[in-house]
Amino acid sequence: MAWNQNSDNTFLKQWQLIQLLSETAEGLTVKELADGLQCSRRTIQRHLALFRQCGIPLTDNDFNDDCREKTWRICFSAKNLQFTFDEVAAIYMSRRFLEPMKGTVCWQAMSRALMKMKASLENVTFKLFEQSMGVMEQNPSGVGNYCDMAEWIDLLNLAVTEHRRVRILYRSLEDTQSHVAPSVTDLDPYGLAWHDGGLYLVGWSHKRRAIRHWKIDRMFNVEVLGETFVPPANFSFSDYVAQLFGMCGIDPHAPVYHVRIRFRSFAAKQVCEKHWHPSEVFVKESDITEEAVILEMDIGNLGALKRWILGFGKHAEVLAPKELIEMIQREIEQTTALYQKA
Repeated sequence: MAWNQNSDNTFLKQWQLIQLLSETAEGLTVKELADGLQCSRRTIQRHLALFRQCGIPLTDNDFNDDCREKTWRICFSAKNLQFTFDEVAAIYMSRRFLEPMKGTVCWQAMSRALMKMKASLENVTFKLFEQSMGVMEQNPSGVGNYCDMAEWIDLLNLAVTEHRRVRILYRSLEDTQSHVAPSVTDLDPYGLAWHDGGLYLVGWSHKRRAIRHWKIDRMFNVEVLGETFVPPANFSFSDYVAQLFGMCGIDPHAPVYHVRIRFRSFAAKQVCEKHWHPSEVFVKESDITEEAVILEMDIGNLGALKRWILGFGKHAEVLAPKELIEMIQREIEQTTALYQKA
């Protein structure tokens, strides 16, 4: 997998340094740390100063001996966490849900923590946990596998954390033909979001001059640039993602549609089981023979909503707005034409 080997991946270096300092019992010198991370002593000293400033439990051992250099390590006792037995069990049993992030630095640290928990458990207790995990599985169908993209995900986390501009090589879903070359895009990354089994990068597109989303699966290269950016003062990444339906972006200049959809039969039960949008309102109908419910939402982008509605077939009926009704009608007409040819 090609990626920018020359990028100043500060976040990754800091995480690797934390790993070295956490794993050593005797401590490591600045020279040993610099050799291990293939960087300068000055870089290590800068990171150590930052760690102390942030409150990381960093300790040094000054031997007061000209022949022995000061060593450093992170002295941290799990007793400070005071895990209860059920908390250890819950953390251990949740490990399979992290599989899509396999290979990232955070996943590696979590794996080590889980293995330590396993080692601290009695053999009988561990077997009980394993049996319990057998009754709780995650269906892998439709879930992205990002094991081979761990380095890119780490770089994107770095860029989000340090507000660093990113350059990606990307082929959009619309460019379905293999001969269409991926395009180069510069963007300001705001965060990573899970949706429908896939991982998306959300950020500001300099080409489109708007907030856009890029699916990690469609990236061909990731490069963290030297330029930094200042996130908008009034922008909340969590609030923005919460307002989305699907992963269609929000255009602040586009109209917001008041959507009304009637669901019948099994679809009525299904939609009531989940949360779809902050503006959602469910209105149950009782004057018809079969169970039905009307879902009302205020949506700014109808594209993802159209595809979602079509998945329910005849059990979903759009009542408003007319723009969405026309979109559904056109889609059905085009689909019908395909089967009429046969």
